[in-house]
Amino acid sequence: MLRTLLNHDFLARSIYPEAARNLYGSLESLLSWDYHYWLQRGSLEVEFGDAPLAENFLNQARGLAPDDPFVQTEWGYLLFKKALDHPVSIEAPALVEEATLLLEDLIGRSGVADSYPYHVLGSQGLSWARRGTHIRPEKERFLARLIRIVNEACTRFPRAGELQQLLKDIKRESLMLVTNDKNTDVSTMDMFPENSQ
Repeated sequence: MLRTLLNHDFLARSIYPEAARNLYGSLESLLSWDYHYWLQRGSLEVEFGDAPLAENFLNQARGLAPDDPFVQTEWGYLLFKKALDHPVSIEAPALVEEATLLLEDLIGRSGVADSYPYHVLGSQGLSWARRGTHIRPEKERFLARLIRIVNEACTRFPRAGELQQLLKDIKRESLMLVTNDKNTDVSTMDMFPENSQ
């Protein structure tokens, strides 16, 4: 019951993020021993707040339960968020790679039982492909990596409609690269017709 009441998504929808922050703050002296409390408090900040606060709270959860798959998944989500908050920073690609490797490892260990790591990797990876990477070969490789992983998720969780939609969105993004290439080739041929013969 306590875990249900502490769930950040439930609280954000029920009493809104600011009231949820106040509630978490008032419970800290009672629940500071519980990694799940810190996980939910950190998760709220990942989704609705700022990365430094989320990092602080999730570090508390990691200190108490470093091997918990939910804690590790949320840490990967945070790394993506930090990269996406500052996509042109020098650190951003390394954060994305760290998050990707963490989530891939987690999927390898627990993916059969839980679809959430797949969803975090696929959705945040797609956001990174759209906003963070502009080097064509890198973007192609990253999208192919995501397609492989999310396709595997769709096979393991065939009733998860959000994963099916995510796979379509990633494939569409990949297809746009090919389409843009063809349009560029046609434009070049129009500009330099002698090259098309």
